[in-house]
Amino acid sequence: MTGSGSSGTDLVIFGASGDLTRRKILPALGALDREHRLRVVGAGRSDLAEADFSREIAEASGDQDLGRSARWVRLDYSSPGSYTALKAAVGGDGRTLVFYLATPPSTFSSILDGLAESGVARRGDPRHRIVVEKPLGMDVASARELNGRLGSLFEESQVYRIDHYLAKDTV
Repeated sequence: MTGSGSSGTDLVIFGASGDLTRRKILPALGALDREHRLRVVGAGRSDLAEADFSREIAEASGDQDLGRSARWVRLDYSSPGSYTALKAAVGGDGRTLVFYLATPPSTFSSILDGLAESGVARRGDPRHRIVVEKPLGMDVASARELNGRLGSLFEESQVYRIDHYLAKDTV
């Protein structure tokens, strides 16, 4: 997940307080080689204390260091102004940013808008990537709309689309 000369990777998980994150994503992260210098940044609507989130990360991943470095950012997906705290949590130190949308598809557009309007994510920056789980929309029209939004915020090489069910164990 890191490139040469990189100072590490922030995995920003939208919906980080949910069951998918706890049961599937975090145990997989705990199995990663620690040379990746990974930090989990949880972003969600829950009113969690950062210490509680850090403890949850450590327990679910089995990695105390990953838990100690974890950060929690409370935000309202549909309020771009709330992304200021996320920008402060991840900005400025040259880390790779991977945005993982572990949320219902109905939140994707709001999150993409928030990332774009806040300047947290930048199109064309090879250090910024996004992971979106299928289903991508409710029908062909909404899937096309979502792909259009993804294309306006990220270059295709920055976008990873994974199947919600088949990719969980892989992730």
